[in-house]
Amino acid sequence: MTTSNSMLSRSTGISSYMGGSPDIFALKSCEDYASSRASTMCYVRTPPWQNCGDVLYLDKYLNDGGDIMRRALFFLVVLSGFFSSAWARGLDDYIGDWAGNLEVAPGVSLPLVLHVTEAAGEYAASLDSPNQGAFGMTASDIALEEDGTIKLTFGDIGAVYTAHLSEDGTAMTGSFVQNGASFDLTLVKDAEPTARIPRPQEPGDDRPYQEEEITFSSEGGPLLSGTFVIPEGKGPFLTVVLLNGSGPQDRDEYLPPFDHKPFLVLADHLAKAGIASFRYDDRGMGSSEGSFASSTVNQFAGDAAAALALIEKRPEVRKAGYLGHSEGGVSAGLAIGEYGAKPKFVVTLAGPFTNIGDVLIEQAESITLATGGSEAAAKAAMAQQKLFVDAVVNAETPEAACPLIQLYSASVPAAQRDQIMQLCTPYFWSLLRSDPAPHYRAYKGPVLALFGSKDVQVLADVHAPIAEEIFRKRKGAEVIVFEGKNHLFQSAETGAMTEYGEIEETMSPEVMDRIAEWIADRR
Repeated sequence: MTTSNSMLSRSTGISSYMGGSPDIFALKSCEDYASSRASTMCYVRTPPWQNCGDVLYLDKYLNDGGDIMRRALFFLVVLSGFFSSAWARGLDDYIGDWAGNLEVAPGVSLPLVLHVTEAAGEYAASLDSPNQGAFGMTASDIALEEDGTIKLTFGDIGAVYTAHLSEDGTAMTGSFVQNGASFDLTLVKDAEPTARIPRPQEPGDDRPYQEEEITFSSEGGPLLSGTFVIPEGKGPFLTVVLLNGSGPQDRDEYLPPFDHKPFLVLADHLAKAGIASFRYDDRGMGSSEGSFASSTVNQFAGDAAAALALIEKRPEVRKAGYLGHSEGGVSAGLAIGEYGAKPKFVVTLAGPFTNIGDVLIEQAESITLATGGSEAAAKAAMAQQKLFVDAVVNAETPEAACPLIQLYSASVPAAQRDQIMQLCTPYFWSLLRSDPAPHYRAYKGPVLALFGSKDVQVLADVHAPIAEEIFRKRKGAEVIVFEGKNHLFQSAETGAMTEYGEIEETMSPEVMDRIAEWIADRR
């Protein structure tokens, strides 16, 4: 026999997410949800969000090293909720506050806190994700199985936690499942949740510059939304359009598993140096409409071209250029080469300068080694990654790649296989075919290409020499490898992705200073 609670009421309020960001980031169509799960290359991808009715979803993600196919699961703030009402013998044993860590990738954990309460015979449960400032995700259903196992359904985020109590009643152990991805999760009663690591570089609400919400669209594209940052003082200003890295991301380039907002921090730093900026939400993210996974890299480049054309017309702007992080550098090159964008300058941060399929194969080796894998394991990962990449690149359509991808992933766990199939999306199919090098060879403007010596996602010793060859005779061009910096340009020990969230620094001030100085020289 199973006793199940029923929903009594529901709130339609949604707060801003993740520690004070000014916007709510969500896909605009429930139909986009199934199609929006996509993976990332070149750096950790923000998972797709969705707004279906009055709730926000945050789906699982793939990290760049598609060989390892890790996944993560994150949550948004949902303001209150509803209470479930039921009575079942044994539910009292679960009353209390429980805390534990959900391992979302090897070496990367997400602290969670579960609250189970009872009042006047009514039981309720809610989930917190402190690192992300997400609190009060209320269980839509509470059930107690015959064997005493509790089953908590969080309908708003499409998740179910099933667990059983330890003999002494001090811990519950079970599985946390969302959209086919399953994670072991043990929660300990009255345990203190892991404290959020400070992010001292993030600006507060009192910012010494103006911020303006702007909407725009490329030809035939959805309406996109972004933030135009205007420094104090007399303009017009040198201005940079910030282009996100791989995967669906908001305008701050927020990285949920690591709790960093690189573009928020960089835009703040640039504004204080007298440089304006414009950053925008990707398709299907935040306040932007459309679908990310059903769009192609070329369409994203069209969005970048439209963003530049929009900003160049502003009276506050003197000269405008691009700054692309990781895949954002690819977008800048494609905007120039295929859409006729004419930036006055370009900055690439860990931007690849070879075919992107090759980049993913490189990542398979470097990430395996950085996480302690052997040389043999790294070579095996590269071989497997090449199978996936070749299947996608050689397919005439995204759908045509699916049979081989399915065959090659048959031996991996079901949850990971579901993620690997994201390679069949238009986004990934177009991404793996991209090569920005020819476009940068044709572009005659100044370029600042920055790399980190400890980057395991876009390898400096591979891509910096190619950039140097491309820009060797280019006036105003400069290629710099920052010693000790990782893919996010943090000061790192090993460069492994597992370090990202442990480092307080979001972006090295040394790197941001050099960016600001170089842009200032474009006057």
